[in-house]
Amino acid sequence: MKKLFSILSCLLLLGCGKDSPLDESGWTNDQYGIGLDPPQGWAVDESGTLGLLVQFTKALDDGSTVAINLMGPAELGGGSLMEAAKQSVQIGKTLLNNYTLISQQSTTVSSMSAWQITSSIDAGGSLVKQRSVMVENNGVMYPFTFAAKSAHFDKYVPMFDKLLQSLIITGAPSP
Repeated sequence: MKKLFSILSCLLLLGCGKDSPLDESGWTNDQYGIGLDPPQGWAVDESGTLGLLVQFTKALDDGSTVAINLMGPAELGGGSLMEAAKQSVQIGKTLLNNYTLISQQSTTVSSMSAWQITSSIDAGGSLVKQRSVMVENNGVMYPFTFAAKSAHFDKYVPMFDKLLQSLIITGAPSP
């Protein structure tokens, strides 16, 4: 019995209590195996509104809001990240008022392939800039967006970039 107790104790010490890489993240979703560090003090909304997995927002003194969104991950289905990005731009041009593509380029986020699109739209008389970044991991796309009034974009986009670089994906999404 003592021997069994010793073996069980060793097993617990050696592996059962190991931390997951997600344990270090400020926000995690175990279902999708994803973690990241949102900006401190921003509100977190995981209600699923508009298909969002999570939204981080900050209310500004002028009454506007800056937002970072993560949509639910989606299978690329054999297509490329660039094809998904081109499709996103086409949808923006079709559905949004005065959509202007500013730039698009491939990039890397936490050592994963990504595609970045920066655009602007007229939202009820206010110019809003948006950066969308689609990160690919094992055939699954993780789409992030950051949006702010044009006057606030340059101040807050570094927080979005920092959040992206904290991204950890531990596995494929589970249903």
